[in-house]
Amino acid sequence: MMFLAPTMLWGLIAALIPVIIHLYSLRHTKEIEFSSLRFIRELEYETIRRLKIRQWLLVILRMLIIISLIMMLARPVIKGFIPSWIASEKESRVVVLLDNSASMTMKVDGTSLLKTAKSLVLDIADIYDESTSFYCYQTNPLKQIYKGNPRDQSLKTSLEKINYHSSEDHLFLKVDSVLYEQDDFEPNKECFIISDFSKQIYKDMIDFSPMSSFLSDTEETGWRFYLIGQKELSNNLSLRGINILSQIRLPNSLLKIETEVINDGNKEKRNIPVELYINNDRLGQVVASFNKYQSKEFIYQAYPGLSGNIQGHLEIPDDDFVLDNYLSFDFTVPEQINCTVIGSSSEETFLLETALSAIDNQTGFLNIDIKLDAEPNRLLLGYTDVLILYNPGRLQPSVIEDIQMFLNDGGGVIWFSGDRTISHKDNFAIDALRLPRVKEIKALSGEAFFSVSVAQDDHPILYDLKLRHIDSELPQIYKYIDIIPPKKYIPVLKMNNGNPFLLEIPAMGGTFFYFTSLMNLNWNDFPVKGLAVSLLHRILLYLATDENNLKPVLAGEIKTVDIEDKELNSEWVVRTPSGMDFQLVPDYHTKQLKISHTEELGSYSIFKDLKPYTSFSTRLSEFEYPSQRLKKDKVLNIFSHNRVRWIPPQNDLKNHLKDVRHGSSLWRGFLICAILFFLIETILGRSKSKY
Repeated sequence: MMFLAPTMLWGLIAALIPVIIHLYSLRHTKEIEFSSLRFIRELEYETIRRLKIRQWLLVILRMLIIISLIMMLARPVIKGFIPSWIASEKESRVVVLLDNSASMTMKVDGTSLLKTAKSLVLDIADIYDESTSFYCYQTNPLKQIYKGNPRDQSLKTSLEKINYHSSEDHLFLKVDSVLYEQDDFEPNKECFIISDFSKQIYKDMIDFSPMSSFLSDTEETGWRFYLIGQKELSNNLSLRGINILSQIRLPNSLLKIETEVINDGNKEKRNIPVELYINNDRLGQVVASFNKYQSKEFIYQAYPGLSGNIQGHLEIPDDDFVLDNYLSFDFTVPEQINCTVIGSSSEETFLLETALSAIDNQTGFLNIDIKLDAEPNRLLLGYTDVLILYNPGRLQPSVIEDIQMFLNDGGGVIWFSGDRTISHKDNFAIDALRLPRVKEIKALSGEAFFSVSVAQDDHPILYDLKLRHIDSELPQIYKYIDIIPPKKYIPVLKMNNGNPFLLEIPAMGGTFFYFTSLMNLNWNDFPVKGLAVSLLHRILLYLATDENNLKPVLAGEIKTVDIEDKELNSEWVVRTPSGMDFQLVPDYHTKQLKISHTEELGSYSIFKDLKPYTSFSTRLSEFEYPSQRLKKDKVLNIFSHNRVRWIPPQNDLKNHLKDVRHGSSLWRGFLICAILFFLIETILGRSKSKY
């Protein structure tokens, strides 16, 4: 406790006056004449001792009255956050950071946190006088929205222009940046942070080093922080992520879509519809109930019905946080696959060509380009979706470079190893393309063979394969290439001796499917099995489904879309979820479109020469969900000094801040005490006068 008028404490000497008067009165006895002993007998009802005790009680009460009044005049206060040596608000610099990220759109009692936060900024400004240096910033994107007099009406106008932004807030990085740029010469520096304080703070502290010392500065003249928290969420269901389980996609094949719904609030939710839409047609609905903080997963099955780029979304009814009630997604069903086959002769590739022709069946779905060249000098793969290398020998360095570029662009390769792989062993290609190392040809004599079995039932090219008896359709192997698999590979089919027949190898952004035996009746009976056409078809679909352009990005991030050389001079337009169109200019160096207008949540459509080209969706950062908040103690522990105060949500922020900054005034308490002591003294005094 401290006193704003300490000189008044000299008045406590006056508390001795009742004692002095009482002692003085005892030395001067008043004589009263009476003719009877009647008055002395009345003392039998009250002893002399009790009279003395009552007299001293009255003296003490009168002393307490004087002490209480003097303490009240000395203006006692509990020690505040601001040092007592700060002369006035003229020596103060105030910085307010207002979090306008997506999570601040959450509603409490029908009002969004962002709207409430704007009113809190005005309350903060109202406790300072016109001479204070006052700054206000929004966090997303970081921008100074006001500088000047805290009592100026233009501050309110500036606050009204702030809207929410769906991108990540990176709150403490913004605080660090603002304070680092401040030219702070004032002895008192105060920073107000109005936010819901997401867990991203911890991640940013690990990933970045602060430029300023606001977290660790222990000097008395360092920044003082007021962390203004927000109310808890009570009514919210959240759509969390979406996963298209079906990797092989056809218009007439069931598409499996998985999602998760979480109840972030503290209320039970009953009979909530979770609806699936594809191209704005509702194709599925689940009605479910959720207990407090419960999560549930759902899997939908639907027929796309179309080929090309397809847009879909999931939605649930609106609640207190609407941004997680709608989740869009994009996928593609291939319309045509461009396939390039490299072989040494037509006789060698005949069975492979026959299987590919059976897949196409003159529909134009499969565009096959066959190049018969045992040792090509270059591969022009600009229009190729899938490259098939049949029994390749030694590859030219230029060809290896072409394959690497093809893989880096997300291309897919089917590789059939054969005798040329051994006779023209190419260790340089093996290392450059991260292929298996070949050892030798293994062949069985007579009618002996190796049987083949499934290595991974849930692999996308085998999952939900419509064959009644897949075991009877698996090939018998007479001859194969013995290999040493690379470090990273996925076995798909294996022989009964443990060696692989087909494996998947991720490489440089693309994918290899590597067969250790040729499509040749001298090597196996795979060409005459019903599985051959189905398996090749699914591998082609798997490799030709380019998800790079369809991958979602976080709201506010730059989205890149790969395009081909011939498309660079086309007219490009991106359409936002709200229907706004923006012209795009390709990057001729990287052969990409770069889309920066991704602030909205939802699905974006890209048009080439006014025709649909591709699409992608934006996602809410995981740290913007209401459940990703830090508790009070976690936030305070981030600071290594004690110049920080947590301000809980409340209606009267203005007066609360005054008490926190300058301390709580206690004069009213001492005035009440003085009045109580006076009433008690009056009651005892009347009792005394009666006798």
